[in-house]
Amino acid sequence: MNINRFYHDMMSWLERYHLKKLTIIFFWLLIFFLLMDNIVMPIYVRLGQEYEIPKVTGLLYDDAGMILKEYGFKIVLEGERYDSQFPPGYVILQNPLAFTSVKKGRRVYVVTSMGERYVKIPVLVGHGERNARFMIQSAGLVLDHVSYEHDSYYPEGVVSEQSIQPDREVKVRTTINIIVSMGPFPDRFLVPSLIGIDLEVAIKRLQKAGLKLGNVTYQIEDKLLPNTVLSQSIEPDTEVNVGEAVDLVVSKLPEENLKAADGTVPYN
Repeated sequence: MNINRFYHDMMSWLERYHLKKLTIIFFWLLIFFLLMDNIVMPIYVRLGQEYEIPKVTGLLYDDAGMILKEYGFKIVLEGERYDSQFPPGYVILQNPLAFTSVKKGRRVYVVTSMGERYVKIPVLVGHGERNARFMIQSAGLVLDHVSYEHDSYYPEGVVSEQSIQPDREVKVRTTINIIVSMGPFPDRFLVPSLIGIDLEVAIKRLQKAGLKLGNVTYQIEDKLLPNTVLSQSIEPDTEVNVGEAVDLVVSKLPEENLKAADGTVPYN
């Protein structure tokens, strides 16, 4: 056998074999790239595509659910809370927030309104003033005004009247007034000493003594706090009739010192 010819035939066969093998590999690579480019990658891109979540606050829960479903999202009721701006059943919060970009199928958690909160008026009559103030605050109400009057039934410092009857349902932060007893009227009506005390305290002392405030005159005193009583028209311990009016002279600051730190001017 001719060795050269044998070698030549062998090399020709190997070349044909490798060429065929490379052709097959190229063919399968071509198919692979076509599949990736036309099928796999488009699916992957669509799966990773993000969409904006629409705004659903201010809508009824069912309507919000329908809109989110149209956009490819799922609504989930996370809770309810009282809200004075929206009627019951309306969406007041959403998470993620409106216009946030997320993938399709994302859950959107919402909180719906229970409407405005109503509270029951507590029984305040018969309770001490301090306890009544705490009860009003705890109930979500607002104490507007406290007045003091003599009462022959309720002892001093106890609430004798309230402006809204107990157990009535009202909106949260409704204002309420109370009257606090100063005890029974005294047997003798003596004018209390008012000089040197604040005007508001003086008024309470007059009420407690069965008297009332008369005319108030203001006098400039730059060394005293504003509204300090300087003098009274009836001397202390003078016996008078019930409801007698006592005139007071009260301090005020000079005009250039009237403005407070916040720019306001005290009453005078």
